[in-house]
Amino acid sequence: MTLKRAAYNSRKSLATVKLGDLVGVHPCLDIKYGKQVHILPFDDSVEGLSGNISMSTSSPSRPVRKGDTFLVRGGMCTVEFKVMETNPAEFCIVAQDTVIHTEGDPVKREDEEPNLNVVGYDDIGSRSYEQNGDERVICGKRSRRRRKNSPAIIFIDEVDSIAPKRQKTNGEVKRPVVLQLLTLIDGLKARSNVVVKGATNRPNFVDPGLCRLGRFDREDVIGIPEPTGRLKSLPIHTRSIKLAEDVDLKHISADTHGYVDFNAGPLCSEAAMQRILKTIQSALARR
Repeated sequence: MTLKRAAYNSRKSLATVKLGDLVGVHPCLDIKYGKQVHILPFDDSVEGLSGNISMSTSSPSRPVRKGDTFLVRGGMCTVEFKVMETNPAEFCIVAQDTVIHTEGDPVKREDEEPNLNVVGYDDIGSRSYEQNGDERVICGKRSRRRRKNSPAIIFIDEVDSIAPKRQKTNGEVKRPVVLQLLTLIDGLKARSNVVVKGATNRPNFVDPGLCRLGRFDREDVIGIPEPTGRLKSLPIHTRSIKLAEDVDLKHISADTHGYVDFNAGPLCSEAAMQRILKTIQSALARR
């Protein structure tokens, strides 16, 4: 129980811990019973509340540390408190005779938790950016950003939409975009540490100028998967679905010729919905 409470108290300090990170755990021995504990609520958790908040929900024999936060639930509201001071030591156990002081104004969360506004490396998707807007603006901003953050990978999805065949474009709007994209790619030096990739499901609609040597000169074709490939993706889409004992994913993968991973997700969802519908209809028929 103590370990569970300790994990709850440290949830915010571990908020930035990701899968695969190393976390050190140190035992806190010889914890004494606390004489006095000073706690204050966060201002945003008591906003709009009136009256006194009962502290009867504070369970005895609870280990606390200066700086910990905990929740007090009562009725329809939940108030978050922070441990401001503990006596006689930084760590203590709240006992029946521990005096809990609540004097003082509510604390501001941004003052007590300055790290909340800190944007970390994972918060921005590492170096992954999305850009919306006019195509010419996108090309210009991408060019400046890749020079600043090289080495970098520039990925253009649906490249046929911004660089279609110039002889098939409607009007003259797309032509400057294609020319600007070609100019930017040609401006990449061999040692600029920048790789440009594009994806399309309509390769015949891409301007041939992009496929010349020094531009998109390598082509990787991702075709329709074989039954063995579909068999690898089906367990991923069905991992949150409780399958019946007679469900044979190997047979389904062999029977879904032409399906790609994009189709496997809706297929599994539709099968689950059909099963739920049959269960409801059977329950109604028995009444």
